Amino acid sequence: MLDAYEPAANRIAITVAVGFVQERERVIRQQQEAIRELSTPVLPVRERLLILPIIGIIDPQRARQLTEQLLHGIRVNRAKVVVMDITGVPAMDATVANHLVQTVEAARLLGATVIVTGLSPEIAQTLVNIGVDLGKMNTVGDMQGGIEEAERLLGYRVAPIRDAAPAVEE
Repeated sequence: MLDAYEPAANRIAITVAVGFVQERERVIRQQQEAIRELSTPVLPVRERLLILPIIGIIDPQRARQLTEQLLHGIRVNRAKVVVMDITGVPAMDATVANHLVQTVEAARLLGATVIVTGLSPEIAQTLVNIGVDLGKMNTVGDMQGGIEEAERLLGYRVAPIRDAAPAVEE
């Protein structure tokens, strides 16, 4: 009698196990997507200025997501200048480097200038080796310089306060 129920029980167990594995994989994919979104924040610094700090390895999927988030941020914030800092990116292959250039071009089409900061010697060499038209990329050595360039492009002028009046006590 048990032999008659065993095939049915096995099918039920397999169906339950497959359903469990599929649900678990779906949850893992959602968590991975959430982590990717958090790993490439588009941060408004001031009116019409965004910063995009990138840390870690950029694979083609993350590069696509980075582009989508940046373009969305430009549109929502009506940004005119973006400082994209890649100091935390250890390496970049030719595919991702090309995608970076396409991201800069897409931002330009939306009316924003992208200033790329933090290029490592290895990434700079990759960009040169793949024949990137560097005339299309605005690069600055570090994030501080990028922010200063962005403020200049936006018409901001940062000046030291020289003869600050002392605070009046009442």
